[in-house]
Amino acid sequence: MNLFERKVPEQQLCEIYRRVEAGATSGDLELLQQWCAGFEDRDGKFVHEFQTTFNSSFWELYLHAVLKEFRLDVDYRHARPDFVVTSPHDFCIEAVTAQPVGGKPLGPGQTDEAIALLGDLNELNRRAMVRLANSFHSKVKKYRDGYSALAHVRDKPFVLAVAAFDSPAFFALSTRPMEALLYNYYVDEEAFIAGEKDTLEGEHLASVKKDNGAPIELGMFQGPAFSEVSAVVWNPCATWGKVRTMSPLATNERVVVQSVRYNPNSHLPHHVVETKPDTSETLLDGLTVFHNPFAKHPLDPAVFGHPDVAQMYADYSTDKFVIDRREGQLLFRSLQTIKIRSS
Repeated sequence: MNLFERKVPEQQLCEIYRRVEAGATSGDLELLQQWCAGFEDRDGKFVHEFQTTFNSSFWELYLHAVLKEFRLDVDYRHARPDFVVTSPHDFCIEAVTAQPVGGKPLGPGQTDEAIALLGDLNELNRRAMVRLANSFHSKVKKYRDGYSALAHVRDKPFVLAVAAFDSPAFFALSTRPMEALLYNYYVDEEAFIAGEKDTLEGEHLASVKKDNGAPIELGMFQGPAFSEVSAVVWNPCATWGKVRTMSPLATNERVVVQSVRYNPNSHLPHHVVETKPDTSETLLDGLTVFHNPFAKHPLDPAVFGHPDVAQMYADYSTDKFVIDRREGQLLFRSLQTIKIRSS
């Protein structure tokens, strides 16, 4: 499958695809093709969607690469859900993305909005919670209305793999909006930064308001209402930046990678600056699995058991929120590429 063989006219290409196509190095393309190996385009539309929408297709390729990394066999004979895993564990994954209002892919000219959102993390997270809640509900409805009756889905763990592409600052989300959406556990980092809180302990919000003021209930995993969903997989660092960070260094560039990584010994994370090719990011870095304590068919934590993967659990009998993650786990990453002109 050649992702960059043109399937649509120039004017139909989405802006993110244009930028990737124009700036990708041979090393970037080689790494992406490695991710693609074994992926089956079941409806013949994948390359078209990759070129016209990019993000949702990229997320599917990333998930495919993750499943290969764990040596999980996928049965691609089934059109739905997206990934039917058959060995050595038996479960299903449905990919879901939160998109901007109206579904139009993000494009250029939104730098000012991104900067504003990075300056107001609560607003960034609120927007994400609203869009993620909509996406979560739509996929649960699809499961109830159709997937649950399929023989290859019935009585198996069902996992939602969720990505947020709803904001020009989506790359900065970390785990905060998903913790709130699923467990009603929200960490107000703005209050901590302002000195209004001494710790990064979470609080219960119960709901979050849409732009029109209508409330959206939080805490999908606080009771049995969504017991069909065994877990949610999330990685806001699974962007084109991961390809750029992990791919071989081109001779005509210098790439500086700045990352924020988990520090269990302080409320302040580790800030790491690296230069390619001496970067430490892996395919699994930034990946988090949120387990549903009320799941009808729980997902075995061993499925995604790896030092680079964080796993989160809630025990409501003791009101405990447990995070199993190693020191140095990736929380956020940005990179700067400097092109070197030959003399």
